[in-house]
Amino acid sequence: MLSSRAMKVFGQVSAMALTLAGLSLMASHSTAEASQPSALATVEGDGYSIVVTDGSGKVGQETQVTVTIRAKEGYKVNDKYPFKLKLADAPSGIELPKPVLKKGDGSFDGKNAFTFKVPVKATRAGSFDVKGNLKFSVCNDQSCLIEKKDVKAKVTAK
Repeated sequence: MLSSRAMKVFGQVSAMALTLAGLSLMASHSTAEASQPSALATVEGDGYSIVVTDGSGKVGQETQVTVTIRAKEGYKVNDKYPFKLKLADAPSGIELPKPVLKKGDGSFDGKNAFTFKVPVKATRAGSFDVKGNLKFSVCNDQSCLIEKKDVKAKVTAK
């Protein structure tokens, strides 16, 4: 049988352990929620993934959104394909200096990735969605995948 002092210490240690476990669970849950991209920000396919990064800046200054196609293991970005990113009409408060980007507007990293840097300029403060349709291709030794995917990013201006 434990003494009353030992019971008190045991109770305090147990309470601290439960508190720490709860905080750890909350922290991992918050981190997981914060790192979840919007539905169209990351697109996964059989031989590729597309990652879209948001842009932020000051009103009147140009910022950029990036759209990167990465070939998965066993595939490579098809550098012969005419990559194209056609942006949807800009929402009120945003200017898109280049609404259509073609292969020459982007850059290859050599084998596994192709990136478009999309210029965006906010004419007023706020948060805006920029949407577009991306055409691209990745290949493996047996075949090439030719894809069209919708993408989306958020632009925030202060």
